[in-house]
Amino acid sequence: MTYTDPARVIARQLLAEAVDEPTVHPDQAIADDMAAGFRALANMFQAHPEVAAISRYSFDEILTFPRNSDELRAYVRAAKKHGATITKDVGSTYFYARLAWGPVGIKASAAREEVCERVVTGVETVTKTVPDPAALAAVPQVEVTEQVETVEWICRPLLADAPGVTS
Repeated sequence: MTYTDPARVIARQLLAEAVDEPTVHPDQAIADDMAAGFRALANMFQAHPEVAAISRYSFDEILTFPRNSDELRAYVRAAKKHGATITKDVGSTYFYARLAWGPVGIKASAAREEVCERVVTGVETVTKTVPDPAALAAVPQVEVTEQVETVEWICRPLLADAPGVTS
């Protein structure tokens, strides 16, 4: 599956304007292509339950990275409109919105400071043990020569040994 080039989107918009139809969203062709791809994937899973079973945990958290909080909000609004169960989680640097439809889910993440407000709720005194900077400065550095492997990955066709399949 390949995404449609922008020229197709522009052609759709020009055609819509020529016949007084509503303007097509600039990302509609991408959306159509993605929806078709997901439908084909769903059809494959229905026709091949053994493959669905292998993949059952691969689609519980499809990762996506909206570029800013507006895109994240748009994602969550659309998911809510289409029946997703929405949960949120805040990590040490990221905010995550999990949008789930049964066993299939999307984890949309954004930088925590983009979505959350940092609020100081108090101050506590902590004691840490750290290396003495003066002692570290006194430790000399030495040059070391060592053998390091250089590697190449050779990936043979997955179906090369399957009967009746040409790669």
